[in-house]
Amino acid sequence: MEAVKVRPNKINCSPSPLMDPTTVNALLRRLDDLELRVGASSDGENGANLRDQAKYLQRDLQALYETRPEIKKLTTLAEELKLSNESRPFVDGPSSQLTAGDKKKVLLLKYPQIKTAYNTLIELSNMDISRLINNISSMSDKTHDLGSDRNKLLSREKQIKQLTSDFHWLVVENMYVLERYTALAIEQNEFWTDVESQMKRASAAMTIERKNKPKY
Repeated sequence: MEAVKVRPNKINCSPSPLMDPTTVNALLRRLDDLELRVGASSDGENGANLRDQAKYLQRDLQALYETRPEIKKLTTLAEELKLSNESRPFVDGPSSQLTAGDKKKVLLLKYPQIKTAYNTLIELSNMDISRLINNISSMSDKTHDLGSDRNKLLSREKQIKQLTSDFHWLVVENMYVLERYTALAIEQNEFWTDVESQMKRASAAMTIERKNKPKY
Protein backbone atom coordinates (compact mmCIF):
# COMPACT_ATOMS: atom_id res chain seq x y z
CA MET A 1 0.00 0.00 0.00
CA GLU A 2 1.36 3.35 -1.00
CA ALA A 3 2.12 5.58 1.98
CA VAL A 4 0.21 8.81 2.18
CA LYS A 5 2.43 11.85 2.42
CA VAL A 6 1.67 14.71 4.74
CA ARG A 7 1.03 17.75 2.62
CA PRO A 8 2.70 21.02 3.54
CA ASN A 9 0.63 23.76 5.12
CA LYS A 10 -0.14 25.89 2.06
CA ILE A 11 -3.23 27.59 3.42
CA ASN A 12 -3.11 30.41 5.87
CA CYS A 13 -6.02 29.43 8.13
CA SER A 14 -5.92 32.44 10.39
CA PRO A 15 -7.82 31.99 13.66
CA SER A 16 -11.13 33.74 14.12
CA PRO A 17 -11.26 36.39 16.83
CA LEU A 18 -13.70 34.10 18.63
CA MET A 19 -11.36 31.09 18.53
CA ASP A 20 -8.22 30.91 20.62
CA PRO A 21 -4.96 29.76 18.97
CA THR A 22 -4.87 26.56 21.03
CA THR A 23 -8.24 25.47 19.65
CA VAL A 24 -7.25 26.32 16.07
CA ASN A 25 -3.96 24.41 16.34
CA ALA A 26 -5.75 21.40 17.81
CA LEU A 27 -8.28 21.43 14.96
CA LEU A 28 -5.53 21.67 12.35
CA ARG A 29 -3.70 18.71 13.90
CA ARG A 30 -6.91 16.71 13.77
CA LEU A 31 -7.42 17.63 10.13
CA ASP A 32 -3.92 16.44 9.25
CA ASP A 33 -4.55 13.18 11.09
CA LEU A 34 -7.90 12.69 9.32
CA GLU A 35 -6.33 13.28 5.92
CA LEU A 36 -3.70 10.68 6.69
CA ARG A 37 -6.42 8.21 7.64
CA VAL A 38 -8.65 8.78 4.61
CA GLY A 39 -5.78 9.21 2.17
CA ALA A 40 -6.57 12.77 1.07
CA SER A 41 -4.05 14.13 -1.44
CA SER A 42 -2.50 17.58 -1.27
CA ASP A 43 -3.51 18.25 -4.90
CA GLY A 44 -7.20 18.03 -4.11
CA GLU A 45 -7.93 15.55 -6.91
CA ASN A 46 -11.24 14.52 -5.38
CA GLY A 47 -12.33 18.00 -4.34
CA ALA A 48 -11.26 20.35 -1.60
CA ASN A 49 -9.16 18.77 1.14
CA LEU A 50 -10.15 18.93 4.78
CA ARG A 51 -8.12 22.03 5.57
CA ASP A 52 -9.64 23.84 2.59
CA GLN A 53 -13.09 22.86 3.79
CA ALA A 54 -12.26 24.14 7.26
CA LYS A 55 -11.18 27.43 5.73
CA TYR A 56 -14.44 27.68 3.80
CA LEU A 57 -16.43 26.88 6.93
CA GLN A 58 -14.53 29.55 8.84
CA ARG A 59 -15.28 32.06 6.09
CA ASP A 60 -18.96 31.09 6.11
CA LEU A 61 -19.03 31.45 9.89
CA GLN A 62 -17.56 34.93 9.67
CA ALA A 63 -20.16 35.85 7.03
CA LEU A 64 -22.88 34.49 9.30
CA TYR A 65 -21.62 36.65 12.15
CA GLU A 66 -21.74 39.69 9.87
CA THR A 67 -25.30 39.03 8.66
CA ARG A 68 -26.63 37.76 12.00
CA PRO A 69 -24.97 39.81 14.76
CA GLU A 70 -27.18 38.23 17.40
CA ILE A 71 -25.41 34.89 16.85
CA LYS A 72 -22.03 36.54 17.38
CA LYS A 73 -23.38 38.14 20.54
CA LEU A 74 -24.59 34.76 21.76
CA THR A 75 -21.17 33.24 21.11
CA THR A 76 -19.48 36.10 22.95
CA LEU A 77 -21.80 35.67 25.93
CA ALA A 78 -21.11 31.94 25.98
CA GLU A 79 -17.37 32.63 26.11
CA GLU A 80 -17.77 35.26 28.82
CA LEU A 81 -19.80 32.81 30.89
CA LYS A 82 -17.27 30.06 30.11
CA LEU A 83 -19.94 27.87 28.52
CA SER A 84 -17.94 26.93 25.43
CA ASN A 85 -16.19 23.58 25.17
CA GLU A 86 -12.70 23.92 26.56
CA SER A 87 -9.72 21.83 25.51
CA ARG A 88 -9.60 19.14 28.15
CA PRO A 89 -8.79 15.42 28.10
CA PHE A 90 -11.91 13.27 27.84
CA VAL A 91 -12.05 10.22 30.06
CA ASP A 92 -14.69 7.71 29.06
CA GLY A 93 -15.90 5.73 32.02
CA PRO A 94 -17.42 5.97 35.48
CA SER A 95 -14.52 8.14 36.72
CA SER A 96 -15.48 11.03 34.40
CA GLN A 97 -17.49 13.04 36.92
CA LEU A 98 -18.30 16.72 37.10
CA THR A 99 -16.41 18.83 39.59
CA ALA A 100 -18.24 20.67 42.36
CA GLY A 101 -17.71 23.95 40.51
CA ASP A 102 -19.22 22.57 37.30
CA LYS A 103 -22.22 21.24 39.22
CA LYS A 104 -22.80 24.68 40.76
CA LYS A 105 -22.70 26.29 37.31
CA VAL A 106 -25.22 23.77 35.98
CA LEU A 107 -27.55 24.38 38.91
CA LEU A 108 -27.41 28.14 38.43
CA LEU A 109 -28.00 27.89 34.69
CA LYS A 110 -30.82 25.35 35.01
CA TYR A 111 -32.75 27.14 37.77
CA PRO A 112 -35.79 28.05 35.58
CA GLN A 113 -36.11 24.46 34.36
CA ILE A 114 -35.62 23.11 37.89
CA LYS A 115 -38.33 25.39 39.27
CA THR A 116 -40.77 24.46 36.49
CA ALA A 117 -40.10 20.73 36.90
CA TYR A 118 -40.42 21.03 40.67
CA ASN A 119 -43.85 22.71 40.45
CA THR A 120 -45.04 20.17 37.87
CA LEU A 121 -43.90 17.22 39.96
CA ILE A 122 -45.57 18.64 43.06
CA GLU A 123 -48.82 18.87 41.09
CA LEU A 124 -48.43 15.29 39.87
CA SER A 125 -47.61 14.01 43.34
CA ASN A 126 -50.84 15.51 44.67
CA MET A 127 -52.93 13.50 42.23
CA ASP A 128 -54.90 10.67 43.81
CA ILE A 129 -54.44 7.98 41.17
CA SER A 130 -56.64 5.43 42.95
CA ARG A 131 -59.48 7.93 43.24
CA LEU A 132 -59.18 8.78 39.55
CA ILE A 133 -59.47 5.11 38.64
CA ASN A 134 -62.41 4.41 40.96
CA ASN A 135 -64.40 7.48 39.91
CA ILE A 136 -63.76 7.36 36.20
CA SER A 137 -67.13 5.71 35.51
CA SER A 138 -69.00 8.53 37.26
CA MET A 139 -67.74 11.25 34.95
CA SER A 140 -70.33 13.33 33.13
CA ASP A 141 -69.05 12.51 29.63
CA LYS A 142 -71.31 9.62 28.59
CA THR A 143 -70.40 9.76 24.89
CA HIS A 144 -67.29 7.70 25.52
CA ASP A 145 -66.97 4.13 26.67
CA LEU A 146 -65.54 5.01 30.06
CA GLY A 147 -66.10 1.51 31.38
CA SER A 148 -63.63 0.17 28.84
CA ASP A 149 -61.10 2.79 29.88
CA ARG A 150 -61.65 1.90 33.53
CA ASN A 151 -60.96 -1.76 32.81
CA LYS A 152 -57.79 -0.83 30.94
CA LEU A 153 -56.62 1.30 33.84
CA LEU A 154 -57.43 -1.41 36.36
CA SER A 155 -55.47 -3.91 34.29
CA ARG A 156 -52.48 -1.58 34.54
CA GLU A 157 -52.97 -0.73 38.20
CA LYS A 158 -49.58 -2.15 39.18
CA GLN A 159 -47.72 -0.12 36.55
CA ILE A 160 -49.65 3.03 37.45
CA LYS A 161 -48.83 2.65 41.14
CA GLN A 162 -45.17 2.05 40.28
CA LEU A 163 -45.21 5.17 38.11
CA THR A 164 -46.76 7.13 40.98
CA SER A 165 -44.05 5.88 43.32
CA ASP A 166 -41.38 6.89 40.83
CA PHE A 167 -42.92 10.34 40.60
CA HIS A 168 -42.79 10.68 44.38
CA TRP A 169 -39.11 9.77 44.41
CA LEU A 170 -38.49 12.25 41.63
CA VAL A 171 -40.26 14.95 43.64
CA VAL A 172 -37.99 14.23 46.61
CA GLU A 173 -34.89 14.37 44.43
CA ASN A 174 -35.99 17.64 42.86
CA MET A 175 -36.71 19.08 46.30
CA TYR A 176 -33.15 18.21 47.27
CA VAL A 177 -31.80 19.89 44.12
CA LEU A 178 -33.92 22.97 44.81
CA GLU A 179 -32.69 23.11 48.41
CA ARG A 180 -29.10 22.82 47.22
CA TYR A 181 -29.65 25.61 44.73
CA THR A 182 -31.25 27.81 47.39
CA ALA A 183 -28.33 27.20 49.74
CA LEU A 184 -25.90 28.03 46.93
CA ALA A 185 -27.76 31.24 46.12
CA ILE A 186 -27.74 32.26 49.80
CA GLU A 187 -24.04 31.46 50.03
CA GLN A 188 -23.24 33.59 46.99
CA ASN A 189 -25.43 36.42 48.24
CA GLU A 190 -23.66 36.39 51.62
CA PHE A 191 -20.29 36.33 49.89
CA TRP A 192 -21.01 39.37 47.73
CA THR A 193 -22.63 41.18 50.65
CA ASP A 194 -19.47 40.60 52.67
CA VAL A 195 -17.30 41.77 49.76
CA GLU A 196 -19.38 44.93 49.40
CA SER A 197 -19.14 45.59 53.14
CA GLN A 198 -15.36 45.17 53.08
CA MET A 199 -15.09 47.49 50.09
CA LYS A 200 -17.13 50.15 51.89
CA ARG A 201 -14.96 49.86 55.01
CA ALA A 202 -11.79 50.05 52.94
CA SER A 203 -13.12 53.08 51.04
CA ALA A 204 -14.07 54.81 54.29
CA ALA A 205 -10.65 54.08 55.77
CA MET A 206 -8.91 55.50 52.69
CA THR A 207 -11.08 58.62 52.85
CA ILE A 208 -10.20 59.18 56.52
CA GLU A 209 -6.54 58.55 55.76
CA ARG A 210 -6.56 61.14 52.98
CA LYS A 211 -8.25 63.69 55.25
CA ASN A 212 -5.77 63.11 58.07
CA LYS A 213 -2.76 63.14 55.79
CA PRO A 214 -0.71 66.31 56.46
CA LYS A 215 -0.63 68.77 53.61
CA TYR A 216 2.70 70.36 52.70
